[in-house]
Amino acid sequence: MSPSESIHSLLARAVGPISVSEDTWVGSLYVDSASESAINQFLAESGEYKDGTWARLPRAPTRKSQLRKSLCGIIDSIIRYFSPKETQFTRMAVDARVDSFYCEPTGSSNPVSCFPDIVVKASGPSFSTPKMATLGFSNVTACLSVSVTGPPTDESLQVARMAGYAKHTFIQQPNRNFVRSITVTGSKVRLFHFDRSGAQHSPPFDIHDDPQIFIRLILGLSSFDERKLGLDDTVQWTIGPDGQKVAGTIKTLGPDNTVVTYDLVMDRGPITRTSLCGRGTTCWVAQTADGEEVLVKDYWVTQDPPSEVRLLDEVKGLPGVCQMLSHEDNLARTKDFRGETTALEGNTSKNRTKIRIVMQAYGRTIEKFTSVTQFLSAFRDAIAAHKALLDKDIIHRDISPNNILLGLDDADDGDRGVLIDLDHAVKSLGLSSEVPVDFQTGTRAFLSLMVLQSYNLKPAFIPKYNYLDDIEAFFWVFAYIVLTYTPNGHRIPYENHRKCPEWLWSDGDPCTVFARKWDFLMGISAEDEIEDDMHPGWKATCCDLFFQFREYVNKIAYEKQRLVYKGRKELGRPVPDRFVSILGPVDEHYSRILGMFDAALEKAAEVGIDESLSAPLPPLPAPSTHIATSSRSSTSRSVEPATTATDTSATSHPTTSATEGSLILSAKPETHSEQPVTPPRTSKRRYDEAELDDFPVESKRRCPPSRRAFRGILSSVANHTRETTISQLEEEATPDIVIRATGPSFSTPTPSSTGFSNVAACISVRLDSESDEVWSHLAQLKDWAKNIFIAQPNRFFVRFMVVTELQAQIFHFDRSGVQYSRLFNIHRKPETFIQVILGLFTSQERILGLDDSIQWTTSPDGTKASGFVSTVGPNGVATTYELVTGERPLVRSNLLGRGTTCWTAKSDRGERLIIKDYWVADSPDESRPSEFKLLEEAKGLHGVCEMISYEDNRAQTRDFPYGPSIENFTSIEQLLGGLRDAIAAHKALVSRNIIHRDISPNNILLTENSVDKGPRAVIIDLDHALRMNGLASEARVDFKTGTRMFQSAMALKSYDMDPEYIPLYDYLDDLEAFFWVLVYLVLSFKPNGDRMPCKGFQERTLRGWTQLGPEIAHDFKCSFLISSSNIYVMRKTMDPGWQVVFDDFFLGFRAFVRDIVDEKQLLLYTSCTALPDGTFAPNRFEPILAKIDDHYNHVLALFDDALVKIGGSIPKTVPAPSKVPPVPDVPPHPPLFPPILLLSRRQLPPLKSIPGSSLDIIFTAKTPL
Repeated sequence: MSPSESIHSLLARAVGPISVSEDTWVGSLYVDSASESAINQFLAESGEYKDGTWARLPRAPTRKSQLRKSLCGIIDSIIRYFSPKETQFTRMAVDARVDSFYCEPTGSSNPVSCFPDIVVKASGPSFSTPKMATLGFSNVTACLSVSVTGPPTDESLQVARMAGYAKHTFIQQPNRNFVRSITVTGSKVRLFHFDRSGAQHSPPFDIHDDPQIFIRLILGLSSFDERKLGLDDTVQWTIGPDGQKVAGTIKTLGPDNTVVTYDLVMDRGPITRTSLCGRGTTCWVAQTADGEEVLVKDYWVTQDPPSEVRLLDEVKGLPGVCQMLSHEDNLARTKDFRGETTALEGNTSKNRTKIRIVMQAYGRTIEKFTSVTQFLSAFRDAIAAHKALLDKDIIHRDISPNNILLGLDDADDGDRGVLIDLDHAVKSLGLSSEVPVDFQTGTRAFLSLMVLQSYNLKPAFIPKYNYLDDIEAFFWVFAYIVLTYTPNGHRIPYENHRKCPEWLWSDGDPCTVFARKWDFLMGISAEDEIEDDMHPGWKATCCDLFFQFREYVNKIAYEKQRLVYKGRKELGRPVPDRFVSILGPVDEHYSRILGMFDAALEKAAEVGIDESLSAPLPPLPAPSTHIATSSRSSTSRSVEPATTATDTSATSHPTTSATEGSLILSAKPETHSEQPVTPPRTSKRRYDEAELDDFPVESKRRCPPSRRAFRGILSSVANHTRETTISQLEEEATPDIVIRATGPSFSTPTPSSTGFSNVAACISVRLDSESDEVWSHLAQLKDWAKNIFIAQPNRFFVRFMVVTELQAQIFHFDRSGVQYSRLFNIHRKPETFIQVILGLFTSQERILGLDDSIQWTTSPDGTKASGFVSTVGPNGVATTYELVTGERPLVRSNLLGRGTTCWTAKSDRGERLIIKDYWVADSPDESRPSEFKLLEEAKGLHGVCEMISYEDNRAQTRDFPYGPSIENFTSIEQLLGGLRDAIAAHKALVSRNIIHRDISPNNILLTENSVDKGPRAVIIDLDHALRMNGLASEARVDFKTGTRMFQSAMALKSYDMDPEYIPLYDYLDDLEAFFWVLVYLVLSFKPNGDRMPCKGFQERTLRGWTQLGPEIAHDFKCSFLISSSNIYVMRKTMDPGWQVVFDDFFLGFRAFVRDIVDEKQLLLYTSCTALPDGTFAPNRFEPILAKIDDHYNHVLALFDDALVKIGGSIPKTVPAPSKVPPVPDVPPHPPLFPPILLLSRRQLPPLKSIPGSSLDIIFTAKTPL
């Protein structure tokens, strides 16, 4: 999906329908704000408008700061001229980029992206000063966004930016009906209008050609009439001396239909929604004249669903259900705020009408409980109230903690918990409603599995919403509270908020949430992990209740999954009433669940749990909820996985070592690590009204010192033999200054003349006040280093300079991390500064960090024409190979780690070679033998690449007819034959006690052999391989090792397991990886090898395996193995040509893997034997692993049967493994190059030499990878 399409999709969900008004709409607004004659008089007398232009504004502005200053002056001039003297200073234009503008966090957006350029600051009854500053969204009437360029052809980014302003305004000014703002791009102005029906914007008009329209817009957006500003004036406030709201009132109809005014309870709300489009619910806590509390609920409705008012009338008198006192219809309509529409993007917007309901007040939400008994009683009565609603043929459809209130302190049984919020409720006919399940309705974290699955179901098979979906939602609320709170109501701190159930069950698309919940509900090992995460105080009374409730919901959800496609094969459509067998026993369902809660309440009374918890509970360590996720994902441009077992820092935040200035760099610190332990919760988060993601805007900072001055210094110093140019790139994402170079190792990019391929070094120019902000430097420099490593694949290291008006600092990046020098004063130590510049300008390639064993020739246009690699040949003789022209090397995109680069070359005899360079640690673990040692051991094995020599831990292979990776298959027979022989080769490796650990399409190469002439595919890349000790390896499974998309479920699960329980990696993990390779190929390709478009089910599945963290990948894969709906959707979306092998072969392989995964899950926490180091050696899988021959024979037989079915050939016998050869005694090798010091020891701390050795492994290939 392109960025533009992604933004359009986001806006469609978050903002709602976006319409473009007619040209006349803007001119028709605010016509009564000023007469035509008054406007003309202002234009003639004010001096602001001369000769057809605004005097302060140039026709083609070049600087935003200049444009902001000019606009502020014009706006203030308009306000002062047309406003009464006593009020004119209550409105003023303020440059928000200069003044301290405060953006209140919403819990769902990044405040940095919500800073407007100009705001109209306001004071008065509806505006309050922010507590943290003097200016914010709580005291502005409108926001302006400015740009020096003309209006874009695609308004999506403008809409997104203005939507962020509108969203914050709605939250901080809760009595807003709509929000309007304007953008000024060059000389063009566009008005944006946001309400609960979506967004509307005008076509752009010229600020110089239409000054009257611009003046009226400014007067309207700064009006003193609250209704013109979009404020609901039935809500009024009293502002205290400090600018804060100290009191308020709300006017509505009382029970006798007379107008009444209630006093707002200022310390109790209001509760507001953070979404833009939709109901926009706001709940006010108020008091009657008698001091009785009431709840006033405002929201916007369409005419489609049944009115909540009618439903509340029907439930009068029901215990445990909120009671309505009065209501008021038609307070406002969105269609009255808008102009006529000329075009719509997405669905047509619906008119929404604002209604107000006054209800009896109860206690706080159930999350505010203070004892176990109070919580269980409230929850029990809420479920009973749900049964009472069902008896009235009403289904709630939005069970969530916000919609379950605690009863009053003296509440009778039945009213100890109260269900509120029937605005999503529907009437039921029989056992179900007439409304299909919809993942967009309700609160995402608590939706049932079937509701979430509607995201993936074909429309014909989407079932109707039924009461069991609400019962399951009660379970998710119960699980959330028990795992998130202590028994006395304190929130459990989570070190990482992404481990919090609320985040896990709400973040991501419905498919992702479904996978997490499925694992939580169905996972065999989940029970032990849940009990470990549960606070000890719950276990006395609620542990049995929890698992009984979970088991009950488990059976219902599983039965629904089994029945959802009932009738597909026989009728081609679902059977009517397919769920009748589980929906029928209504009374039994409720009595069973209520009985569980009654038993728990009795147990609580017996053990006196509330008294035992009356004292403060001891603090607990942050729990490690077993269904976590991570943003760490594996990305690769070559045959190597994203992270390796030895790269242990690749997934942690950077940490400084004992040596000053030396640290290991992983990645830019993630935003979530800076968030509070417990994420701020927002009320009523529903996904039928999704949140808008934030979009970056320019950050506020003083201008750094001029780059021109530094360019002059550099140019005067840089006087050396090789042609070098100082280049300055203006784009914000590029370096400030680069040293552009020409020569053998540099090539000119196209279409520009300067890029990372012809840069010797980069220089960042900062303010001196920012010189200590190391992390801000690293975040930027890391990206530059990464791009240089990719564009210049023969780089050993990269060095940069950060310079301010006073000081400079050197940063060094290599495959071990990053190191930086101390700051030094460039004025007091000019000789050091000059030495640094000369080092960055040097013509000696090794000092620049280039591997001079790789040489290039350059064509006249600056591009690389040919290249050569010097290394040691098969007989230990120095040999030079010619690189294949036109074939780019495969380069890893990771900065830290092995840094694998694969070059395609040819020998003097024309043999094609693959030369593999990568980095290994100086002191590798003995359990991790070097790849060349394993290649020696694997000599002679069919289907495994052969090595013929190595140099300094460099290896080469003898002539072997390898082809491209298995992704380049051209027929089903070639694919299945290749995979089959690769699995046979894997068995041969295992017979020699070698386990691969990185099965992926890139590591399975096709050959040109027929079945009787040799293997049809070979396994390559043993750099992750290990020796086996018995039936497993000597290393534990590790989600950081291998290629994320194809890792086994157990390897992925290691992400969140206690270390002592992590099992050893075994051959079954590799066999499972072969299955995921097969699934990937079937999803991504047609049987003839053509690529399938990646969309829908394919896109969601593959994204879940790769981009959302190891825990989500684990949940996705377990769901794929268990859920029948995944197979149904896959069958419908894959190319029909796969059907010939799908039912018997594919589903047979899936069943084999599912059984292995289930058996491992059953044994995961049993029979652990203690090791001397205190950990546990998981030999518990021996009963499964002992069936090694059965496992391989079964899988190979599946392939053989499928090949016979499609008319292919199978080998007569599986090649018998040769006798295991002894491990070759390879002498240690000296470092590849000596330490390279750029600076004198006397002037700056020297940069360390690169730890580790470079490896070249050369393979021959018939065709390039």
